Amino acid sequence: FLLYPALHLDGIDVLPEPNPMMAVAGAATAAAFGATWNNVVVTGPVERGTMHLAQLWGVASAVSPRPVKFCSGMGPANLGAWLTDRHYNDRAALYRDLADAYNAEFKDAVAAGVSILQLDDVGFTLHAPEDYRLVLDTLNRALDGVDALRIFHICHLGSGVPVGVTPYAGFHELVAKELQVDAVEYAFAETGFPDDDFALWSKFPSDKGLGIGVIDIKRLVVETPEQIVAGVRKALDHVPADRVHLSTDCGQFALPRQIARGKLAAMAAAAEQLRSEIGG
Repeated sequence: FLLYPALHLDGIDVLPEPNPMMAVAGAATAAAFGATWNNVVVTGPVERGTMHLAQLWGVASAVSPRPVKFCSGMGPANLGAWLTDRHYNDRAALYRDLADAYNAEFKDAVAAGVSILQLDDVGFTLHAPEDYRLVLDTLNRALDGVDALRIFHICHLGSGVPVGVTPYAGFHELVAKELQVDAVEYAFAETGFPDDDFALWSKFPSDKGLGIGVIDIKRLVVETPEQIVAGVRKALDHVPADRVHLSTDCGQFALPRQIARGKLAAMAAAAEQLRSEIGG
């Protein structure tokens, strides 16, 4: 997640030493990722290099009978938080070049046939509130002119990280009012579908869709469709059903395959039940 863009974007070197962010990320995160998340250092102008994200999507799409949602991997503001800058000495300039590199990748993906594009970026989680405007501007620049259904995914990070680390209430107003996307995906399952997080969508109304993370990727227990349906019903008090879709909280990379399949089957069954209840 970190090393792929670090190795393939021009202007970044990967060093055989721990990433300095591990010192502030907490013991649990360091235990989960510390051995593999190297220090990634900006040594020259950041350019798109050999990311080839459109080609990676094409490989998956070619073997799938269903439409494949394109995922950015670690997005530009997220990546910026992990970089050690030894070239720019200007954070805004660095983030601007990161955004432009991703923007070029996204436009190539659309040209290759992508119709649903997910920007996966936990930059708000990794930055202090005074930097939220920088994160927002970076994400909007990366998405500028990208002609697809654009989804912004920001979760509570992956397996090994403590539950509920992303402060949705702190930045949701910016996301609702100013982030140039069609839908937003938040993680709900691992935190028990909190009412306060759903209520943000009434407090700051927008025409954006809501992708509800209904699968807890930090527990090995397979959810029942009934549990998922109950969580989604809470969202329908705040967002119309035709603007809701279901997702996992985050990637299932750390789960045993049979448990991951069971969780996905439960999510699909819950979606089918909700469609039959709602009538569409």
